[in-house]
Amino acid sequence: MPPFQGIGSHLFTDHCWLGDERIAAWTAEGEIIIVDDFQQKQIIENAFMSEDIYNISCIKAYSKGFFVASDNGIMALWVRSEENNQSTNKENQLYDFIRRWSPVVTKGVKIISMDINTSEEYIIVALQNNNIALVNIKSIGLNDNMTREVKVDLIWRGFHSGPITCIDIAVQRPIIVTWSQDDSTIRLWNYYTFKCELTREYFAHKEMMIVEAAKPLLTVAIHPSGYYIAAGFKDKIRIYHVLHDDLRIFRNIERKFCTKIKFSNGGQWLAWAVQKNLYIYRSYTLEWVFSEKTSSSHVTDMKFTRNDTWLCMVSADGFMQRWVYNNGWCKLNDGPLSNKSLDFRACPFANTLEDELRVILLGGDGLRSAIKVLSRKDEIFQNYFGNDAKITAGDLVWTPNKINNLVVGTDKGIVKVYNMPLYHTEYDEFTAHYGEITQVVVSPDSKYIFTAGNDGWIFVFSITEYLNEHELFKPIGLEEEKVQNEDFTSMIVDEALADIVLVKRAEMEEWRKKQEQLRQEMEETSNRVESTIADVKNSFNKQMTDQEISHKKEKKNLEERYKALMNEKAAQEHEYSQNIKRMELNHIEMIEELKAIFDKKSSIDNSNYLTLEQKKIEMEQSYLKKIKQMEDDNRKMIEDLESNYKSRIEEIMGEFEESKKTADGLKSMYEMKLTQQEDEHEQEIAELKAVFE
Repeated sequence: MPPFQGIGSHLFTDHCWLGDERIAAWTAEGEIIIVDDFQQKQIIENAFMSEDIYNISCIKAYSKGFFVASDNGIMALWVRSEENNQSTNKENQLYDFIRRWSPVVTKGVKIISMDINTSEEYIIVALQNNNIALVNIKSIGLNDNMTREVKVDLIWRGFHSGPITCIDIAVQRPIIVTWSQDDSTIRLWNYYTFKCELTREYFAHKEMMIVEAAKPLLTVAIHPSGYYIAAGFKDKIRIYHVLHDDLRIFRNIERKFCTKIKFSNGGQWLAWAVQKNLYIYRSYTLEWVFSEKTSSSHVTDMKFTRNDTWLCMVSADGFMQRWVYNNGWCKLNDGPLSNKSLDFRACPFANTLEDELRVILLGGDGLRSAIKVLSRKDEIFQNYFGNDAKITAGDLVWTPNKINNLVVGTDKGIVKVYNMPLYHTEYDEFTAHYGEITQVVVSPDSKYIFTAGNDGWIFVFSITEYLNEHELFKPIGLEEEKVQNEDFTSMIVDEALADIVLVKRAEMEEWRKKQEQLRQEMEETSNRVESTIADVKNSFNKQMTDQEISHKKEKKNLEERYKALMNEKAAQEHEYSQNIKRMELNHIEMIEELKAIFDKKSSIDNSNYLTLEQKKIEMEQSYLKKIKQMEDDNRKMIEDLESNYKSRIEEIMGEFEESKKTADGLKSMYEMKLTQQEDEHEQEIAELKAVFE
C-alpha cells in the first residue's frame, strides 16, 4: 500500500471513509484531514468553526458530505462544495462548512457514535449518558435558513446516566417513578408499554461549584393514585402534581435533607425521615399528624402494612423501629431493635397464617447476607445468614394462590427468590445487573417485579404462578370471587389510567382554541377545496364537451377518409387483378418457350454425348496398346540392366582381388623396409653409445 502524500506529523485518533478512495482522519488537536487517492486534499483546522477548539469524538459520512460530533455534545455539518449552492470555493476545497448546533439534550455530553438510516431522514446519536437522540436531517437546512432550530428528540425521553437510587410504584396506574442521584433526574415509566413518559432534571445554580451541591435531589415517592409525587431536596420537600408533560409544584414543606419519603398504600399518609426525625402528614391536606425522634439518620427503607396501620423503618447502621396506628400514631415498643453489625436495606411486612403481622429485615454485615423475621413483639421468629453476597434490596410477592415469595437483590447483581415462610434456605437466582442492585419493587397486582441497580438499568420480571410443573394456576368460580374479595389489589391496577393525565386549564383552553382554529381552518380549507373541485369539475365538463365535439368532427373526417380509402382499395384491387392475369399469360408463354429450348438443348447434348462416348472407346483401346508396348519395353530394359549389372559386378570383383594382391605385396615390402630401418637405427644407436662412452 503506497504511503499518503503531503501529510505531516499528526497524532491521529480515528478516521472515517467518505468514499472508495477518500478518507477523513481527525487528530487530537481537533483537525480534520481529507485524503483522496493517497494525497492530502484539504485540512480543516477548526471542525466546528467556533472560537474554541473542541475534541472530535466521531464522524459519520452521508451522500452529501459528513457530520462531525464533539466530546461536549456539539455537532456540525460539512457538505461537498458542489452540493452547496452558496459556496464560493475560492480555495478549491472539497468540503464546505454549513452550520453547527448544540441541542439541549446533548449539551455537555460526549457523543459516542452516530449512524444514518437508509433514507437519510434521521441521524441517530448515542450519548455517553446512556441516551439515544434522533436528529431530523431536513431541519438542519442546506442552502436554506441557517438560524432555524434543529429538531432533536430523545428515544423514549431518555434513560438514567447513573445508578438508580430510588424506585417507587403507583397502585392504580401502571406507573413507576425512578430517581438517580448521579444525574439528579426523576423519570416516570409506564411498565405496560416499557416507555418513559415524563422526565425532569434538577440542578443547582452554576455558581455552586461543588459537584455534590449541584445535585440537590435526595429521594422521591409516588402516590398510589399515580398523579401525585413527593420529592426530598437538600433545602425542602416539594409536592408535585403529575401533568401530561411536566411536574407542577403543589406545596413546599420547609424540611431540609429529607433522605427517605413514603406514601401509605391507601394514600392517606405521607411519611418522611429527616436526619433523626420521623414525620407523618396527611398526604392530601399536608396537615401534620405525628413526629418523633428516631435512633438513626441513615434511613434506608420505610414500609406501611397493607391496611396502613403499621409503619416500619430500618437504617444502614442496624436500627429497626415500628409504629402502630390506633386512633393516632405511636411507637410499638419501648425502644428500637439494634444490631450495629448489620446494614438493613429493606423491611417488607408478611402476613402469617395466625394473622400476626411480622416484618422481614433484609441486609447484611458486609460479608454475609442476613434475613430476620420478627414478630410484633420484636421477637426473632427466623434468623438466616448466607455467605455468598450481601442483600441490598427486597420485597414480598403476594399471589392469589396464597403462595408468598421473598425477592431480594444482592451487591453482585443477582436476584434471589425465597419461598415463604422461610423454613428452608433454598432459593432460585437470576443474574441481572452489573453491580449492586439498589431497589426491588413488586407491582400491586403481583404480576411484575422491578429491579434497579448501579448500572442504571431497570429489569422487569413477569410473575406466572403454576400449580405444578406444567399447569398454570387460575382461580375459577367461587374461588375466583373469593380471591377478588380477599385480595383487592389483584384487580386494582387499571391499564387505561396510564392514558388519563392531568392537564392545566390554561393549556386545555389553548388546546381548545387551537382545535377551534384548526376546525375553522379545516372548514375554510374544505370550502376552498370544494370550490376548487367545482371549478375543476366545470372545467372538466367543458373540456369533455369540447372533446366530444372535436371527437365527432374527427370521427366524420375519419369516416370520409375511410370511404375514400375503400374506393382507392377497390380500384387498386381491380388493377392488381388485371396485372395478375397479364403476368399469368406471360408466364405460360415463357414456360412453353423454355420447354422448346430445353428439348432442343437435350437433343444437342445427347448427340454430343454419343460422339464423346465413341471417342472414349477409341482412346481406351489406344491407351491399352500403348500400355502393353510400354510393359514390353520395360521388361526388356530390366533384363538388359540385370545382365549389365552382373558383368559389372564380375569386373569389380576381379579388380578387388588384384588390388588385394597388390596390397599384400606392399605390406610385405613395408614390413621388410621397416625391419631394415630398425636394424640400422639400433646399429647407429650402438655406435653413438660407443662414441660417448
